[in-house]
Order: sequence, then C-alpha cells, then structure tokens
Amino acid sequence: MTFVRNAIGMFAVGLITLAYIACTPDSSAQNRVLLNGHWTILKAFRNQKQTETLDGVYFTFTETNQMITNLPVGPEVMTDFEFSKNVIRQKGNKVLEYHIDQINDSILVLGIELRGMPFELQLHRAAVPAEVPVTVQDTTELR
Repeated sequence: MTFVRNAIGMFAVGLITLAYIACTPDSSAQNRVLLNGHWTILKAFRNQKQTETLDGVYFTFTETNQMITNLPVGPEVMTDFEFSKNVIRQKGNKVLEYHIDQINDSILVLGIELRGMPFELQLHRAAVPAEVPVTVQDTTELR
C-alpha cells in the first residue's frame, strides 16, 4: 500500500513538473521580443578590459528582423538579421554573430568576437534619436 501511495505521489510530482515546463514561455522567444528597440552603450570591454573606444555605439532592432548599428565594423545601414537561441546573426557583406549574455526590459549584454578578440557590450534601452539613419541595404544577393 505504501508503494502505491509513493508511486502516485511521484506520478503527481512528475505531472506537475511537466505542466510547469509546458506553461513556461520559451525564453528565446521572450528575449526576441525584448530585443526590439534602440540600445546605447553603457560600457564596453575588450579582452575583459574596459575600453572607451566604443562610446556612442548603438543598436536598433525592429520587429521585422532588421537592425542598424554604428559599431565600427561595416556601413551604418539597415541590414537583416536572424535570431535563434539567443544568437543574433547580422547579415550583410560580413556576417556577424552576437551572443546575448543578458537581456531584460532595460539592459542588453552582447558578446562578440572581432578580429580574434572577445568583446562584451553592455547596453541600455533608450529612445530612438531622430538622426538614426534608415538606409536599407539590399541583401537579396547575399541569400
């Protein structure tokens, strides 16, 4: 009789755990929604040392999977991006991958490797300034 009660108890715990997992939103999908908007640099680290060379850097992400940044690695134009499992793949002449290390409604921390050196970009959500360019790069030939 004790065995049956224990089995029923374990079954109930398993069922509750499965229900919780099924009802918990996909963090990747939630993070994709949080990504939308304009982000400006708070701090930047190159090889784990704070650097001021990226002061003024911004990123803007749209709901239509387009982004623009003034990160000094290419032209400051609107490009397409893919989002999967907390990785942002910026398309263009040079494909860049950003790893989302942290995101919430006000903070975004991105990791990227540039020229063999790791960078960490700590950004905060900001209003989109009027001077952000809206030039769209044609990436159809890149697909």
